[in-house]
Amino acid sequence: MSGKYTDICFAFSVITIPMVLFSIILLYLVFGHRVAESEFRYPELRDPTAQASSGAYFVEVSAPTLVFIASWSSTLALSLVSVVITLYSYSVALGIVKRSEGSDYAGLPTPYQLGILVRLMNGSLGALWSWAKYTFGWRGKRPKVSPELKWTVTVMVSAVSLSLLISLADTWLHVTTKTVQYLQVSPVSTPDRTFGRGLSARCMDWYRPIPNPQGDITPCSISVAASGALLANPSKIFETINNRSSDNRIAMVTIGPTYALLVDPSASRDLDFTASTFAVRTQCELISKKCNLNAAYGASTPFNCPDINFKGDVSAGIGADWRVNFFNSSEAKYNATWSTSINPFYWALASNIEGSNYPLSPNPDVVTPVHGGFATVLFCNTTIYDATYSQVNGSVARIVGPPSNGTIGGIFSAPLNQDSGYGTPHLQAGVRFAAVSKTPREFETTVADVFSQTAAGFASASLDPRLNHQEQLRHNLLIARVPKAPLFTLVVLNLIYALMGIILAIVALGITNESVKDVQARLSVQGLVAERFEQNRLGIPVEKIEELFEEWDGGGSVRASIQRNHYGGWQFNKSEKM
Repeated sequence: MSGKYTDICFAFSVITIPMVLFSIILLYLVFGHRVAESEFRYPELRDPTAQASSGAYFVEVSAPTLVFIASWSSTLALSLVSVVITLYSYSVALGIVKRSEGSDYAGLPTPYQLGILVRLMNGSLGALWSWAKYTFGWRGKRPKVSPELKWTVTVMVSAVSLSLLISLADTWLHVTTKTVQYLQVSPVSTPDRTFGRGLSARCMDWYRPIPNPQGDITPCSISVAASGALLANPSKIFETINNRSSDNRIAMVTIGPTYALLVDPSASRDLDFTASTFAVRTQCELISKKCNLNAAYGASTPFNCPDINFKGDVSAGIGADWRVNFFNSSEAKYNATWSTSINPFYWALASNIEGSNYPLSPNPDVVTPVHGGFATVLFCNTTIYDATYSQVNGSVARIVGPPSNGTIGGIFSAPLNQDSGYGTPHLQAGVRFAAVSKTPREFETTVADVFSQTAAGFASASLDPRLNHQEQLRHNLLIARVPKAPLFTLVVLNLIYALMGIILAIVALGITNESVKDVQARLSVQGLVAERFEQNRLGIPVEKIEELFEEWDGGGSVRASIQRNHYGGWQFNKSEKM
């Protein structure tokens, strides 16, 4: 390949290969390490905190690495402006040759314009300032500007502007690319965890001989003996209710109302799932005033509820300060029996706890007995639900399901019935805790939640694990979030830069001949120096700028010196060895 083509191909390679290569590397890092978008196969398990990928790519490459590689093109682009001008210099040389041979005097550059043009050919950005001053601030009448100078300025301004746009796109990508925590979920096709809860095999066998449509069988959660009611598996119950169980956990979940759910303690944040269980919801209302609760005298604090079958006295003293009744219907006219199985079930509680100066006193539904205390009467209802719940990121996010049948209601209510009283210590502790409430509604809600929690705990011995309905694995990754807009802006600008190099190279290859290459070589600082010092070689056709100098052929006896002339100024002269 001759010299004229070698220089063009080299300039073409320097512009296009790096810009295209940088773009390919950047796109490979993004698309080759792109994290698959989370597949939320189950709408119930969709995590609202999951990052949306609509405007960005999530890439398993560190953000600093990505922005460092992206910065290569902006670092190089401005340096390649001089190479772009080198490719365009062949068009400039052709234009000057044609105008010179065609005697287009007005189209030729003036010596000053030629000086600016040569500086531009050498990639001097300062030459743009000289051109601006010449165009807009020239003293006196300015000669017509050569078209070659105008187009050279246009090409350089375009190349510089494109370089600055690449730098801006790189900065935009740098600022917006962040390291984020990304949630990736993978659905499990066949769930194998048993976080759900359902009736135990023992309870299923308990009711199998008789369907129990009228609630005439003692619930499976207790056994009635001559000495009273016995709990089924009490150790399991008290481990659960005191949060010491490895089999069950009571979760208090507020999604609208507050529910007590029996869940599995081994469920982790790494697994989202949907499972079935039983949910307990209790609602309470203070009816102390309706029941005529009053501090009659001394240790007597009687009450008598006209609307329900509930009366007595919560006098101070051991065992006398607590009254609870379970009823066999919502009318609350008759007390429940061991075999009463209804859902929801209804109960009333009258209590008097020790102490004074509680926040709710005085209040129409709070009575302070003569000897001190905090006396109240509550009427409550508790509903058990066949619940399907979804746990996402370690928290229950959804609960749905209808009320359970009466048999289930009996299983949950029987251990707390007034004739067994196993839950009394827990309920008393709950009332003491509720007594510090600041509003009647807070007091009612606190007691209701304690009862729901207690009922769920006492029913735990009657339940066994059930397979989950749905499962998905969670993976929290620290990855780079790469916005699409700055990424593709940078890539497109890089390719436009490369395209500019391709077009200029094709044009240069198409117009280059011996004359064009010769003039192109002379449109440089070295060319002008050769015109001044190498008169012996003037007019010799060349393909390389080096061929303008004697040194190319092994000479070199001439040296460039600067001497004062007779005008008092300085000028360059040749100095030869004597």
